[in-house]
Amino acid sequence: FSSICQNLARRGHSVTVITQRLLGTPEYEENSFVRIFRVGKPIDFRGTLPSDLSTNLSFLIHATTKATRILSEEKFDIIHSNTYVPALIGQVCSSLFRIPHIITVHDVYFNEEQGHFWESWSKQVQLGPMGGRVGQIMEQIVIRLKPTLFHAVSHSTRSDILRAVRPKIPVAVVPNAINLEEYPLPVNKKSKSAQAIYIGRLVFYKNLGTLLQAFRDVAATVKDAQLVIVGDGPLRRWLAEEVDRLGLANRVRLAGVLKQSDKLELLKDSDFLVQPSLVEGFGMVILEAFATGRPVLVSRIPALEEIVNDGVEGFTFSPFDADELALKMCLLFENETLRSEMGRLGRDKVERFYSSPLIISKIEDLYRDANFGSRVAR
Repeated sequence: FSSICQNLARRGHSVTVITQRLLGTPEYEENSFVRIFRVGKPIDFRGTLPSDLSTNLSFLIHATTKATRILSEEKFDIIHSNTYVPALIGQVCSSLFRIPHIITVHDVYFNEEQGHFWESWSKQVQLGPMGGRVGQIMEQIVIRLKPTLFHAVSHSTRSDILRAVRPKIPVAVVPNAINLEEYPLPVNKKSKSAQAIYIGRLVFYKNLGTLLQAFRDVAATVKDAQLVIVGDGPLRRWLAEEVDRLGLANRVRLAGVLKQSDKLELLKDSDFLVQPSLVEGFGMVILEAFATGRPVLVSRIPALEEIVNDGVEGFTFSPFDADELALKMCLLFENETLRSEMGRLGRDKVERFYSSPLIISKIEDLYRDANFGSRVAR
């Protein structure tokens, strides 16, 4: 959303954002011609938004109050909200002020294919049963709202929405974008050591247990191989204990949450990215890897297969097959020519299909469709 807002502002649009306040951030600022209002009880973001009722209610009340006041004083053409609580606020404001409303949906978790997702989510350390219950209720409410249209970030997510509720509301697909200006090429590794990288939240559906099992075998084969895990979340303590249990303390580094610039430096100094997720609506970090000329190893699930062609820009693997993952990690570690060619093809793909100018034009088309009732691609 940050990238969408900044790029829309660069094109001359007036953009106002109401978002959750994080610790250490101001209540108001103007950033790249975008007005940002931060409301609610300040939270310490560590990879997962809070699931407790008080924090969500605080944001709901303060954001709704702020939005209705601004909308009463100024004219807006569109309300574009993220899923969960922001979508509720957007729908209320859309109804009160008769402004078209677009809801972006990244994932749908309660389909039968996902099994007992929310039950597993609630069992994560630090979340408790309310974490899963609140998420499940919110998701089912949001997916049944009646905005002007739904915006899905992948065809996989669109299919999940239609399968879940068969809405009469149009569901348009526009993928996420990447600002290629931040990723100049060529990008050469500074270090000669073999290094793989994971970037993402430390939550159960990221399937990091399978990654560690695979890397244990890789470490025995590729003598200098290292794995860097970037991110935070409720499973950090379990992950640290699992690294010790597998005897990988000297081969796996838990880097925590990093600034964007530091994260990109680590990515540039890695041979490839690994994304072993069980559930995804999209894979933004895959675009970042492609942009830096790095191949990827991703689990064979629909949303990620939309981005990665197996054997072209990287490899796919069966999500729970640690042996297949280990084999393909070794193949990439040991073949620099293959890595270079896959990385080149990945960079070419983001330039052709995921660059910010292209995607922002599609977002503008969505806004026009919502305002003027044009036909939305389904």
